[in-house]
Amino acid sequence: MNLHHLLAIVVLVGLCFSSSAQKAYDVVKYVGKGGALSVSFDYADGYPEASELTLSEAGKTVKMQAEGGEMNFQGKLADKPVQVIVALDSYAEAPATVEVTVTKGKDETKLTLKKKP
Repeated sequence: MNLHHLLAIVVLVGLCFSSSAQKAYDVVKYVGKGGALSVSFDYADGYPEASELTLSEAGKTVKMQAEGGEMNFQGKLADKPVQVIVALDSYAEAPATVEVTVTKGKDETKLTLKKKP
């Protein structure tokens, strides 16, 4: 095996490993506030199951993953169960704004999140 063959093998192996790290989706970031409640939503456009939502209130923060293909997030914030439903067609193009409903205990808050540029 000469130097040219060895170099070609090294290049091909390098290309195989570098191409495997590519994502099949884009992350679209949304943010919004309502009173003491702050929401950050990272929408995985093209693979909704990889979407994440961060909810903050009074210095407490919880990060949640999408459940299944639905835009439904559940967790605990300040020891209370919290559910966030994002009104978004997960198979459509990412819109400029999305509506979310945050239910914490018996309290329900509706917010509009705006796409970050």
